[in-house]
Amino acid sequence: MWASLSMGFDTVCITKSIIESASGENCILSYLDPLQLKLQELIRDKRFLLVLDDYWSEEYRDWDILSSPSRVGAFVHSHCVETLSEDNSWELLKQRATSGMLHFKDDPAEWISILNSEWWDLYINGNDIFAALALGYHHLPPHLKKCFAYCAMFPKDHDFEVSELVFLWIAEGFVHPTRNMGIEDLGYDYFKNLLQRSFFQLSGVNVRGGEVYKMHDLIHSMAQQPRVLEGYLWYENLRTLKVMSLCGGSIEVSYLLFLKLKSLRVLDLSRTGLVELPESIENLKYLHYLNLSENAGFTRLPRNMKKMVSLQYLHMDLKQLNEMPSELGKLVNLQSLSAFIVGRTEGHGIQELNNMKFLRGCLSIKNLDNVPTVDEAKKAMLHTKPFLDRLEFEWNGCGDSNHHEQILHGLQPHENLKELLLTNYNGFSLPGLV
Repeated sequence: MWASLSMGFDTVCITKSIIESASGENCILSYLDPLQLKLQELIRDKRFLLVLDDYWSEEYRDWDILSSPSRVGAFVHSHCVETLSEDNSWELLKQRATSGMLHFKDDPAEWISILNSEWWDLYINGNDIFAALALGYHHLPPHLKKCFAYCAMFPKDHDFEVSELVFLWIAEGFVHPTRNMGIEDLGYDYFKNLLQRSFFQLSGVNVRGGEVYKMHDLIHSMAQQPRVLEGYLWYENLRTLKVMSLCGGSIEVSYLLFLKLKSLRVLDLSRTGLVELPESIENLKYLHYLNLSENAGFTRLPRNMKKMVSLQYLHMDLKQLNEMPSELGKLVNLQSLSAFIVGRTEGHGIQELNNMKFLRGCLSIKNLDNVPTVDEAKKAMLHTKPFLDRLEFEWNGCGDSNHHEQILHGLQPHENLKELLLTNYNGFSLPGLV
């Protein structure tokens, strides 16, 4: 039998949870006495294992009420787990106590400073465990404080995908590249640090097989306290909105919306059923991150996206578009572009990729039949894009083999490339690639 206590020690709720776990049925009882009688009936003369998940309270009177032999006779035996060795105990303390903070401090004077900290006097809702959690946050380096405080704005039980979270941190200006580490690698390192300090926990995998993480309920509750995150989240007079997430809702985006929110840096419209964006989005000249993913009916981007010169991350399956916006090459700061659809008219040719030197990850180039000559293919300047590790070249299946081979020869990728996929390629050789 399994009962979760993460939301606090409520004897009635816990007993109902145990009954439902034992019987496999919903329990409609709402008072403790009949609940305990029902539980007695279920477990009488049976051996069982009861797991109280996330039980951290030291209030023994709560436990006495729940396990009183006069109520439930089976709650009488305790199993004492053998103690760890002294060395293992110290290692566990360093790694997990006060959000893993002690693991990063070797000076005994720092441990004494933590012991005498005023944060131990912080009691929130009568739970002194918040003091330990808040103390762990208080001792974070400034760059990690910003990243954690940002995550605290999301609702409880929100699933965080690490790659998306790193993109958001970068878009907000929380991550700055160093001489020895790229900006994305540094963002992943920030998350790893917070994970080691137990501010996040693995919660499962998404539909794409990627790991997702959550903030523990207690961590999230601690983060909502003004005294804890003072100076990061709590604003009485908010005049400028920089982050807007409408993920998962059903909305219709009006033309006027983007005329009023010109300071947006992050806009998440994923899984909203969106089919088009108003042309007024061109006013978002400071937007760094735009997520339009998982909107199956979305087939056209606004014509004047070329004016969104600060855009770095455009998340959506661009293969579902009919064509690219004109002069997309002016978005020289773009780092993520899942696909580029080559057109025949001016402003839609493959040369639009010329100045996008920061593209990384995977790029699919479709409709390569529309590239007329090898010289035009060279204008994509793929050899100047060292952060692209996967390329997909796609033709329509028409055209002669000689033309396909010439275009492929002109599309010389950077030597850092790890994967190359050719679709509908009619050539007989791979000139210049092998």
